[in-house]
Amino acid sequence: MLQQYLGAFRRGRPRYGLSQASLFGTFCVARKTLEEWQEDYNWRRPHSASANLTPMEFLQKRTMHKMAAQCERCNSTDSTQS
Repeated sequence: MLQQYLGAFRRGRPRYGLSQASLFGTFCVARKTLEEWQEDYNWRRPHSASANLTPMEFLQKRTMHKMAAQCERCNSTDSTQS
């Protein structure tokens, strides 16, 4: 089972960071370390595909744009009915 967790690092960039720098003494240590890395990568690190925003910043920006678009539609509907 440890090989499955470590295999994820062989398929992409992370293997050059975490897996090369860490020696896992036990399966539990490997699991905890990989879960921490995944949390950091998925939520805290900026990604170039999202204009170097963190996933949380990207989600907030997207939500704000959606809300603004809805407000614009509501306002334009209200002004045409008056």
